[in-house]
Amino acid sequence: MYLDHFGFSQKPFSIAPNPQFLYMSPRHREALAHLIYGLSGEGGFVILTGEVGTGKTTLCRSMITQLPEHVDTAFILNPTLTVPELLATICDEFGIDYPAGASQKVLGDRINTFLLSSARRDRKAVLIIDEAQNLSVNVLEQLRLLTNLETNEEKLLQIILLGQEELIDLLGREELRQLEQRVTARFHLTALSSDESSAYIAHRLQTAGGDAEFFSQRQRRYIHRKTRGIPRLINVVCDRALLGAYAIGVRQMSMGIVRTAVREALADPRLKRARPLLPWVIAGVAVAVLVAVLTTVQPQLRPAETASTGTPPSDNRRTTADQNRPNDPPVEATPEPRPPPAPAAELRQTPEPASIATLSPVQTPNVAPPTPQLLSFNAGDSSLGGLTGHFEEVDAFVPLFAVWGTDYDPAQAEPCVKAVTVGLRCLRRPGSLEDVVKLNRPAILRLGDDAGYVTLMFIEGAVASITDQDGSREVRLDSLEAAWQGEYILLWRMPPAYTAPVHLGDSGAAVDWLTYQLDLMDGRAARLSADSRFDAALEARVRALQEANGILVDGIAGAETWIAINAFEGLGIPFLSATDS
Repeated sequence: MYLDHFGFSQKPFSIAPNPQFLYMSPRHREALAHLIYGLSGEGGFVILTGEVGTGKTTLCRSMITQLPEHVDTAFILNPTLTVPELLATICDEFGIDYPAGASQKVLGDRINTFLLSSARRDRKAVLIIDEAQNLSVNVLEQLRLLTNLETNEEKLLQIILLGQEELIDLLGREELRQLEQRVTARFHLTALSSDESSAYIAHRLQTAGGDAEFFSQRQRRYIHRKTRGIPRLINVVCDRALLGAYAIGVRQMSMGIVRTAVREALADPRLKRARPLLPWVIAGVAVAVLVAVLTTVQPQLRPAETASTGTPPSDNRRTTADQNRPNDPPVEATPEPRPPPAPAAELRQTPEPASIATLSPVQTPNVAPPTPQLLSFNAGDSSLGGLTGHFEEVDAFVPLFAVWGTDYDPAQAEPCVKAVTVGLRCLRRPGSLEDVVKLNRPAILRLGDDAGYVTLMFIEGAVASITDQDGSREVRLDSLEAAWQGEYILLWRMPPAYTAPVHLGDSGAAVDWLTYQLDLMDGRAARLSADSRFDAALEARVRALQEANGILVDGIAGAETWIAINAFEGLGIPFLSATDS
C-alpha cells in the first residue's frame, strides 16, 4: 500500500521470516555458529530457544540457505502432531513414498530406509521442528528413537528443535533424560539491545530500498523501549507507523506518529473495550487528588513567602523512599507552557463543588529531579547503612539472570541448574573486587555481618550500580568493598557441549570451539571443524591468552579462560564496565 509513497521495493517490516532481511546481531551470529557447528558434528539434537519474536525461525531459514547441496532438509512448522502424523509429515517433507493408511511401523521403516540410502550416497538429512515446546513427550521420544540409526562415525539424522523457553523445561523432565543427553549444541536467543534495535530498523529500511535514517535515533530508542527489543514487535510498530504516515500523506516520520503506532500496535484490546469509562474514572480521581492537595498542602504554606512569590517555598529534604527510588526515564514529550500560579488568597478558600468540565489540571512546580543518593560508609563503620541485601542468595540471581536476558523464578529451579539450560555456567570464587573487575561480568556479592546479598550490575569510575531488595542503588566502590564479605558468584557463557575444563590431550566439541575462537582472535582464517585436538601448539596459544589477560597461566581452558574468549567480540555479554564492551 505504501511502497510507492516511500520508494520501497518491498515491505521493510513484514513479519514473515524472510532470510533476506535477517539482521545479524552478535547474538544472532553466535546462534548461527552454534547451529552450523551442531550440524557439522556427529549428529543428535541441536536446541535453539528464545522469547517469542526474537528471530529463531528466520535465523534457521538463513542457515538452510547456507547448507551445502548434499544436505536434505525437512522443516515442520506445526508440531501438534501424534506420533503417526509426525512420521507421515517427515516422509512428506523428505519426499518419501508410503502407502495410504500406513502403520507407524511402516512409516518408521520407510524413514530408516531413506536415511541409510542417503548415507550410502554421502548425503545428510536434517529435520527442523519449529515451536517445539508444543511437542508431546511421546513425539519427543519417537524423535529420539529416529536418531538411534547411526554408522560407526555419526548418526544418520540430525534434528534441530526451535522453541520458546518452555522447551528447556520440557527437555528437563525425567522421562526425557535420554534425549537431553543427546543434545550436542544449544543456544538461547535474547532480545536486541538499544543499539542493536536501532541498527535493526536501519538495516531493514535499507534492505527494502529505503533511507536507513527514515526513523530518527530518538524514535528508534522509543520503539526499542516500548518493544523491549523484540524484533517481531519492532516490525509491527514500524509497519504501523509507516501506514500512519501514508494515511495522512506525509513522507517524514514524526514522534507523534510513532507514539500513535505504539499505542495501536501494542495496546491491550481489553483496555480498548473499557475506554468509555476511562474519562470518568480519571475525572473522579482528579477531583479527589485536587481536594487532597489543596487541604493538605495549604496549612504548610508560609504566608509571607506565598504572598510575595505566588509559589510555595521549595523543600529540598528527601525521604528515605525518595532516596531509594530509581530515576524515572526521561520523558520525550515537550512540556507545554504552564499557566501562572494562583494567588495565595485563592488557595486559602475552601473549594466549592464544581463540575468536571470546570476543573483545571493540578499544576506541579517545575523542579529538577533530585540527584540519587550515593551510599558510603562512615569512618570505622563498614555496614553501609541504607543498603538492604537479599536474605537469600537465589533472590539476587533474579536481576543477574535479567541482565543476561533471561527470566528466573527461584521457586522453579536452582539458579546454577537454570543457567546450564540457557547455555550459562555459575562461577563461585573468593577474591577481591579487583578480581571481579578483571573478569568484567555482573556478579552477586555477599555482604559481611549477615547483611545479605546484592547484585553488582555496573561500575563507572569510582561508583558501583547495585541491586538490592529496594531496587537499583549507587554505592562508592571503596564503601562496597569494605562492606563485602569477599565471595562472589557470576554467570559466564559456556561453549558447545562443555562439561569441564579442557586441557592437553582432549578432543571434542569444546576443543573444536576453542580452536575456532582463538583463530578468530588471532586474525587467522577461522573454520569450525569437528576433528581438533588439544595439542602442545593449542596449549601454547591458551597460555599466551591467559598471560595477556592476567589469568593463572596453566594452559587449561577453564572458566576464566572462556570468559576472556567471550569478551573478544562481546557476543551478547553484559559487561561490568564499559571499557571492554
